[in-house]
Amino acid sequence: DELSEKHENLVTAHRQLEIIHDLTILLQSAPDLLSVQERVLGAVTTDLGFSKAVVALVDPAHEEVGGWLVYPREPTFPIINPLPLKPESGAVFKALLNHNSFTSNGERLVSDGDLNGWLSQSKWLILPLYLREHPVGLLLVQENGLTRERENTLMTVANQAALALGTTILCIDRARRLGGETERNRI
Repeated sequence: DELSEKHENLVTAHRQLEIIHDLTILLQSAPDLLSVQERVLGAVTTDLGFSKAVVALVDPAHEEVGGWLVYPREPTFPIINPLPLKPESGAVFKALLNHNSFTSNGERLVSDGDLNGWLSQSKWLILPLYLREHPVGLLLVQENGLTRERENTLMTVANQAALALGTTILCIDRARRLGGETERNRI
């Protein structure tokens, strides 16, 4: 019985490592931010088995959070304009600014009424995504029977997502600055 239990634990750990490895390979080949977002959402839902996930991105130039994406896609998911990255924008933004994960419990998650109404229909595990000390986005996972092992795997996936999103955002920012500098030099 003890060996059987150890075997099951090893099989679970092996599967989680495969998911993380596959996600890392996929993220390295993603051509743009939308592809990174979609691959992260696919890993969380399809591979890890969570029923629903949402990801949003921080725009460091404008200090806003936008690019909200849900998977699986839902027609009831509202279209959201970027929201200011300030504590008064809701509990999700406070968590992002304070680098804290939490599970929703009926509080006002975001200042946008439509999005808050949609989010309030479920219980969410909110994970801020950071690259070094810089916020790059948010990952919200519908919380349903979260075990310690699944939470650890999810945290690893969130760290990989933060790395991929952050480096992609940095590359885009550098390309914009380089494009402006090139144009100034040309003039």
